[in-house]
Amino acid sequence: YNVIRDKGIDSITLDSEQLNVAKELKGNSFSKVLVIESNKKLFVRKYIIKTNENKRHYKKLKRQYYDIQRLNSYCPGLCPKIYDETDLDYLYYFDIEYLENYSHVTIQNISIIYNLLDILNKEIYSSKKINNDKQWLDNFISNKIKINEYKNLDNIIDAIFNMDTITINNKKYKGFPYLLNNINTNLFNPKYLSVIHGDLTFENILFMEDDIKLIDLDGSDFIDAIELDFGKLLQSYLSNYEHWSNSSISNKLIKEINLTQNYINTYDYKNNVDDKFYQYWSILLDNPDINYIRKKGIFYMCTHLLRMIPYRYNSDINSTIYCIKEIIVWLNYII
Repeated sequence: YNVIRDKGIDSITLDSEQLNVAKELKGNSFSKVLVIESNKKLFVRKYIIKTNENKRHYKKLKRQYYDIQRLNSYCPGLCPKIYDETDLDYLYYFDIEYLENYSHVTIQNISIIYNLLDILNKEIYSSKKINNDKQWLDNFISNKIKINEYKNLDNIIDAIFNMDTITINNKKYKGFPYLLNNINTNLFNPKYLSVIHGDLTFENILFMEDDIKLIDLDGSDFIDAIELDFGKLLQSYLSNYEHWSNSSISNKLIKEINLTQNYINTYDYKNNVDDKFYQYWSILLDNPDINYIRKKGIFYMCTHLLRMIPYRYNSDINSTIYCIKEIIVWLNYII
Protein backbone atom coordinates (compact mmCIF):
# COMPACT_ATOMS: atom_id res chain seq x y z
CA TYR A 1 0.00 0.00 0.00
CA ASN A 2 1.11 3.55 -0.67
CA VAL A 3 0.83 5.54 2.54
CA ILE A 4 0.20 9.25 1.96
CA ARG A 5 2.27 11.47 4.22
CA ASP A 6 0.34 13.21 7.04
CA LYS A 7 -2.91 11.36 6.14
CA GLY A 8 -2.66 8.54 8.65
CA ILE A 9 -3.57 4.90 8.11
CA ASP A 10 -7.25 4.87 9.06
CA SER A 11 -8.35 4.61 5.43
CA ILE A 12 -6.17 1.58 4.66
CA THR A 13 -7.90 -1.78 4.41
CA LEU A 14 -5.50 -4.67 4.80
CA ASP A 15 -5.82 -7.67 2.52
CA SER A 16 -6.77 -10.71 4.58
CA GLU A 17 -5.21 -13.15 2.11
CA GLN A 18 -2.67 -15.40 3.82
CA LEU A 19 0.65 -15.75 1.98
CA ASN A 20 3.30 -18.24 3.05
CA VAL A 21 6.84 -18.24 1.68
CA ALA A 22 7.56 -21.81 0.58
CA LYS A 23 11.17 -21.18 -0.47
CA GLU A 24 13.54 -18.66 -1.96
CA LEU A 25 14.87 -19.24 -5.47
CA LYS A 26 18.12 -18.07 -6.99
CA GLY A 27 17.79 -14.41 -7.94
CA ASN A 28 20.35 -11.72 -8.49
CA SER A 29 21.99 -9.05 -6.40
CA PHE A 30 19.20 -6.51 -6.76
CA SER A 31 15.94 -8.49 -6.68
CA LYS A 32 14.56 -11.45 -4.77
CA VAL A 33 12.60 -14.45 -6.04
CA LEU A 34 10.20 -16.27 -3.75
CA VAL A 35 7.91 -19.26 -4.16
CA ILE A 36 4.72 -18.32 -2.33
CA GLU A 37 1.79 -20.47 -1.29
CA SER A 38 -1.70 -18.98 -1.29
CA ASN A 39 -4.92 -20.96 -1.02
CA LYS A 40 -2.94 -24.18 -1.50
CA LYS A 41 -1.50 -22.94 -4.79
CA LEU A 42 2.09 -21.96 -5.53
CA PHE A 43 3.34 -19.02 -7.55
CA VAL A 44 6.62 -17.11 -7.99
CA ARG A 45 7.01 -13.51 -6.84
CA LYS A 46 9.92 -11.41 -8.12
CA TYR A 47 10.34 -8.21 -6.14
CA ILE A 48 12.63 -5.30 -5.45
CA ILE A 49 12.63 -2.80 -2.61
CA LYS A 50 12.98 0.58 -4.30
CA THR A 51 15.75 2.94 -3.31
CA ASN A 52 17.39 5.93 -4.97
CA GLU A 53 20.42 3.73 -5.63
CA ASN A 54 18.64 0.93 -7.48
CA LYS A 55 16.34 2.75 -9.86
CA ARG A 56 18.12 1.12 -12.80
CA HIS A 57 17.48 -2.33 -11.38
CA TYR A 58 13.83 -1.52 -10.72
CA LYS A 59 13.48 -0.55 -14.37
CA LYS A 60 15.20 -3.78 -15.42
CA LEU A 61 12.77 -5.87 -13.39
CA LYS A 62 9.81 -3.95 -14.74
CA ARG A 63 11.18 -4.45 -18.25
CA GLN A 64 11.39 -8.20 -17.57
CA TYR A 65 7.67 -8.20 -16.80
CA TYR A 66 7.05 -6.51 -20.14
CA ASP A 67 9.32 -8.93 -22.01
CA ILE A 68 7.53 -11.98 -20.59
CA GLN A 69 4.28 -10.52 -21.90
CA ARG A 70 5.90 -9.73 -25.23
CA LEU A 71 7.30 -13.22 -25.83
CA ASN A 72 4.03 -14.80 -24.72
CA SER A 73 2.18 -12.62 -27.22
CA TYR A 74 4.49 -13.82 -30.01
CA CYS A 75 4.37 -17.44 -28.87
CA PRO A 76 1.68 -18.22 -26.25
CA GLY A 77 3.04 -20.34 -23.43
CA LEU A 78 6.73 -19.85 -24.20
CA CYS A 79 7.19 -18.09 -20.83
CA PRO A 80 5.39 -18.62 -17.50
CA LYS A 81 1.92 -17.13 -17.10
CA ILE A 82 1.77 -13.73 -15.43
CA TYR A 83 -0.74 -13.38 -12.60
CA ASP A 84 -0.23 -9.89 -11.16
CA GLU A 85 1.93 -6.77 -11.09
CA THR A 86 2.16 -4.20 -8.27
CA ASP A 87 4.13 -0.96 -8.43
CA LEU A 88 4.21 1.05 -5.19
CA ASP A 89 6.34 3.97 -4.04
CA TYR A 90 8.70 1.69 -2.12
CA LEU A 91 8.14 -1.74 -3.68
CA TYR A 92 7.75 -3.36 -7.09
CA TYR A 93 6.82 -6.98 -7.77
CA PHE A 94 5.13 -9.28 -10.22
CA ASP A 95 3.74 -12.79 -9.79
CA ILE A 96 4.17 -15.57 -12.32
CA GLU A 97 3.43 -19.25 -12.71
CA TYR A 98 5.56 -21.66 -10.66
CA LEU A 99 6.98 -24.35 -12.92
CA GLU A 100 7.06 -27.01 -10.24
CA ASN A 101 7.81 -30.12 -12.29
CA TYR A 102 10.12 -28.54 -14.85
CA SER A 103 13.86 -29.17 -15.12
CA HIS A 104 16.77 -27.03 -16.30
CA VAL A 105 18.34 -27.91 -19.62
CA THR A 106 21.78 -29.52 -19.44
CA ILE A 107 24.17 -30.90 -22.02
CA GLN A 108 22.61 -34.32 -21.39
CA ASN A 109 19.30 -33.19 -22.93
CA ILE A 110 20.63 -30.94 -25.69
CA SER A 111 17.80 -32.06 -27.99
CA ILE A 112 15.60 -29.63 -26.06
CA ILE A 113 17.80 -26.79 -27.36
CA TYR A 114 17.18 -27.86 -30.95
CA ASN A 115 13.43 -27.90 -30.31
CA LEU A 116 13.72 -24.45 -28.76
CA LEU A 117 15.70 -23.09 -31.72
CA ASP A 118 12.95 -24.32 -34.04
CA ILE A 119 10.39 -22.41 -31.94
CA LEU A 120 12.50 -19.26 -31.77
CA ASN A 121 13.14 -19.30 -35.51
CA LYS A 122 9.46 -19.70 -36.31
CA GLU A 123 7.82 -17.59 -33.61
CA ILE A 124 10.32 -15.01 -32.29
CA TYR A 125 13.20 -14.39 -34.68
CA SER A 126 10.67 -14.21 -37.50
CA SER A 127 10.21 -10.60 -36.34
CA LYS A 128 13.74 -9.80 -37.51
CA LYS A 129 14.69 -6.85 -39.69
CA ILE A 130 17.83 -6.16 -41.69
CA ASN A 131 20.47 -4.35 -39.65
CA ASN A 132 21.59 -1.37 -41.75
CA ASP A 133 23.87 0.04 -39.06
CA LYS A 134 27.43 -0.93 -39.99
CA GLN A 135 28.64 0.51 -36.67
CA TRP A 136 26.17 -1.50 -34.57
CA LEU A 137 28.76 -3.85 -33.09
CA ASP A 138 31.37 -1.15 -32.49
CA ASN A 139 28.75 0.91 -30.66
CA PHE A 140 27.67 -2.15 -28.65
CA ILE A 141 31.26 -2.82 -27.56
CA SER A 142 31.86 0.84 -26.71
CA ASN A 143 28.67 1.10 -24.63
CA LYS A 144 28.66 -2.30 -22.94
CA ILE A 145 32.27 -3.41 -22.45
CA LYS A 146 34.45 -1.33 -20.11
CA ILE A 147 37.94 -2.84 -20.16
CA ASN A 148 39.59 -0.01 -18.20
CA GLU A 149 37.00 -0.33 -15.45
CA TYR A 150 37.63 -4.07 -15.25
CA LYS A 151 41.39 -3.47 -15.00
CA ASN A 152 40.86 -1.14 -12.08
CA LEU A 153 39.09 -3.86 -10.10
CA ASP A 154 42.27 -5.72 -9.17
CA ASN A 155 46.01 -5.74 -9.93
CA ILE A 156 45.77 -9.35 -11.13
CA ILE A 157 43.08 -8.46 -13.68
CA ASP A 158 45.10 -5.46 -14.83
CA ALA A 159 48.24 -7.55 -15.25
CA ILE A 160 46.53 -10.29 -17.29
CA PHE A 161 44.80 -7.81 -19.59
CA ASN A 162 48.12 -6.05 -20.25
CA MET A 163 50.11 -9.17 -21.20
CA ASP A 164 51.25 -9.15 -24.85
CA THR A 165 51.44 -12.93 -24.77
CA ILE A 166 50.30 -15.43 -22.18
CA THR A 167 50.86 -19.14 -21.65
CA ILE A 168 47.69 -20.94 -20.58
CA ASN A 169 47.89 -24.62 -19.68
CA ASN A 170 51.27 -24.91 -21.45
CA LYS A 171 50.07 -23.32 -24.69
CA LYS A 172 51.12 -19.84 -25.80
CA TYR A 173 48.40 -17.34 -26.79
CA LYS A 174 48.27 -13.80 -28.08
CA GLY A 175 47.47 -11.41 -25.24
CA PHE A 176 44.46 -9.16 -24.98
CA PRO A 177 46.15 -6.01 -26.42
CA TYR A 178 46.87 -7.91 -29.65
CA LEU A 179 43.37 -9.39 -29.76
CA LEU A 180 41.79 -5.99 -29.20
CA ASN A 181 43.68 -4.49 -32.13
CA ASN A 182 43.50 -7.39 -34.57
CA ILE A 183 39.95 -8.74 -34.46
CA ASN A 184 37.96 -7.29 -37.34
CA THR A 185 34.62 -6.53 -35.70
CA ASN A 186 33.10 -5.72 -39.10
CA LEU A 187 33.12 -9.46 -39.80
CA PHE A 188 30.79 -10.06 -36.88
CA ASN A 189 28.35 -7.17 -37.24
CA PRO A 190 24.84 -8.67 -36.99
CA LYS A 191 22.91 -9.16 -40.21
CA TYR A 192 19.54 -8.96 -38.47
CA LEU A 193 17.99 -7.33 -35.39
CA SER A 194 15.04 -8.98 -33.68
CA VAL A 195 13.16 -9.60 -30.48
CA ILE A 196 15.47 -11.85 -28.43
CA HIS A 197 15.64 -13.40 -24.97
CA GLY A 198 18.79 -11.55 -23.88
CA ASP A 199 20.08 -14.06 -21.31
CA LEU A 200 19.53 -17.39 -23.03
CA THR A 201 21.70 -19.62 -20.86
CA PHE A 202 20.84 -23.21 -19.97
CA GLU A 203 19.71 -22.19 -16.50
CA ASN A 204 17.05 -19.94 -18.04
CA ILE A 205 15.54 -22.73 -20.13
CA LEU A 206 13.14 -25.12 -18.38
CA PHE A 207 11.35 -28.11 -19.82
CA MET A 208 8.90 -30.85 -18.92
CA GLU A 209 8.65 -33.55 -21.55
CA ASP A 210 8.05 -31.60 -24.78
CA ASP A 211 7.03 -28.32 -23.15
CA ILE A 212 9.69 -25.60 -23.01
CA LYS A 213 9.59 -22.44 -20.91
CA LEU A 214 11.93 -19.46 -20.96
CA ILE A 215 12.55 -17.52 -17.75
CA ASP A 216 14.60 -14.49 -16.59
CA LEU A 217 14.64 -12.49 -19.81
CA ASP A 218 17.22 -9.79 -19.34
CA GLY A 219 19.69 -7.43 -20.94
CA SER A 220 18.34 -6.92 -24.44
CA ASP A 221 17.13 -3.82 -26.23
CA PHE A 222 13.65 -3.78 -27.77
CA ILE A 223 15.23 -5.26 -30.87
CA ASP A 224 18.73 -6.66 -30.68
CA ALA A 225 21.27 -8.93 -32.35
CA ILE A 226 20.11 -12.54 -32.56
CA GLU A 227 23.77 -13.44 -32.15
CA LEU A 228 23.53 -12.32 -28.51
CA ASP A 229 21.27 -15.30 -27.81
CA PHE A 230 23.69 -17.49 -29.79
CA GLY A 231 26.59 -16.32 -27.61
CA LYS A 232 24.63 -16.92 -24.40
CA LEU A 233 23.86 -20.49 -25.41
CA LEU A 234 27.56 -21.07 -26.13
CA GLN A 235 28.39 -19.60 -22.73
CA SER A 236 26.57 -22.60 -21.28
CA TYR A 237 27.20 -25.22 -23.97
CA LEU A 238 30.84 -24.55 -24.90
CA SER A 239 32.33 -22.70 -21.92
CA ASN A 240 30.21 -24.61 -19.36
CA TYR A 241 29.61 -21.44 -17.38
CA GLU A 242 27.03 -22.95 -15.01
CA HIS A 243 29.71 -25.31 -13.72
CA TRP A 244 32.76 -23.08 -13.34
CA SER A 245 30.79 -20.14 -11.94
CA ASN A 246 29.53 -22.28 -9.06
CA SER A 247 31.11 -20.94 -5.88
CA SER A 248 31.44 -24.45 -4.48
CA ILE A 249 34.27 -25.24 -6.94
CA SER A 250 36.12 -21.92 -6.65
CA ASN A 251 39.19 -23.78 -5.38
CA LYS A 252 39.04 -26.11 -8.41
CA LEU A 253 39.55 -23.44 -11.06
CA ILE A 254 43.11 -22.12 -10.85
CA LYS A 255 46.07 -24.46 -10.41
CA GLU A 256 48.88 -21.94 -10.69
CA ILE A 257 49.36 -18.33 -11.76
CA ASN A 258 52.62 -16.45 -12.31
CA LEU A 259 52.18 -12.86 -13.40
CA THR A 260 55.93 -12.32 -13.82
CA GLN A 261 56.31 -15.27 -16.19
CA ASN A 262 52.95 -14.62 -17.91
CA TYR A 263 51.39 -18.01 -17.38
CA ILE A 264 48.25 -19.49 -15.89
CA ASN A 265 47.47 -23.15 -15.31
CA THR A 266 43.81 -23.95 -14.77
CA TYR A 267 41.40 -26.81 -14.63
CA ASP A 268 39.42 -27.05 -17.85
CA TYR A 269 35.66 -27.47 -17.96
CA LYS A 270 34.79 -26.75 -21.59
CA ASN A 271 32.38 -28.98 -23.51
CA ASN A 272 32.54 -30.25 -27.06
CA VAL A 273 29.79 -28.70 -29.18
CA ASP A 274 28.04 -30.83 -31.78
CA ASP A 275 28.27 -29.51 -35.35
CA LYS A 276 24.48 -29.83 -35.49
CA PHE A 277 24.25 -26.87 -33.13
CA TYR A 278 26.21 -24.64 -35.50
CA GLN A 279 24.19 -25.94 -38.44
CA TYR A 280 21.02 -24.75 -36.72
CA TRP A 281 22.55 -21.33 -36.24
CA SER A 282 23.69 -21.30 -39.85
CA ILE A 283 20.02 -21.49 -40.81
CA LEU A 284 18.94 -18.90 -38.23
CA LEU A 285 21.62 -16.43 -39.34
CA ASP A 286 21.17 -17.18 -43.03
CA ASN A 287 24.79 -18.06 -43.74
CA PRO A 288 25.97 -21.50 -44.97
CA ASP A 289 29.59 -21.08 -43.81
CA ILE A 290 29.68 -23.23 -40.65
CA ASN A 291 33.23 -22.22 -39.74
CA TYR A 292 32.27 -18.54 -39.90
CA ILE A 293 29.11 -19.19 -37.88
CA ARG A 294 31.15 -20.99 -35.21
CA LYS A 295 33.57 -18.07 -34.93
CA LYS A 296 30.74 -15.54 -34.85
CA GLY A 297 29.02 -17.36 -32.00
CA ILE A 298 32.27 -17.62 -30.04
CA PHE A 299 32.91 -13.91 -30.54
CA TYR A 300 29.52 -13.04 -29.05
CA MET A 301 30.09 -15.53 -26.22
CA CYS A 302 33.27 -13.62 -25.39
CA THR A 303 31.40 -10.30 -25.31
CA HIS A 304 29.14 -11.80 -22.63
CA LEU A 305 32.11 -13.15 -20.68
CA LEU A 306 33.76 -9.73 -20.78
CA ARG A 307 30.65 -8.04 -19.44
CA MET A 308 30.52 -10.67 -16.69
CA ILE A 309 33.92 -9.79 -15.19
CA PRO A 310 32.76 -7.31 -12.50
CA TYR A 311 30.00 -9.71 -11.41
CA ARG A 312 32.43 -12.62 -11.19
CA TYR A 313 34.83 -10.39 -9.24
CA ASN A 314 32.09 -9.65 -6.71
CA SER A 315 31.89 -13.40 -6.21
CA ASP A 316 35.55 -14.42 -6.12
CA ILE A 317 38.86 -13.77 -7.87
CA ASN A 318 39.36 -17.37 -9.03
CA SER A 319 36.24 -17.43 -11.20
CA THR A 320 37.23 -13.97 -12.50
CA ILE A 321 40.63 -15.26 -13.62
CA TYR A 322 39.02 -18.34 -15.15
CA CYS A 323 36.56 -16.11 -17.00
CA ILE A 324 39.39 -14.00 -18.45
CA LYS A 325 41.23 -17.19 -19.39
CA GLU A 326 38.20 -18.34 -21.35
CA ILE A 327 38.01 -14.99 -23.16
CA ILE A 328 41.66 -15.07 -24.21
CA VAL A 329 41.61 -18.72 -25.32
CA TRP A 330 38.46 -18.39 -27.41
CA LEU A 331 39.33 -15.03 -28.97
CA ASN A 332 42.62 -16.59 -30.07
CA TYR A 333 40.57 -19.31 -31.73
CA ILE A 334 38.74 -16.87 -33.99
CA ILE A 335 41.68 -14.73 -35.17
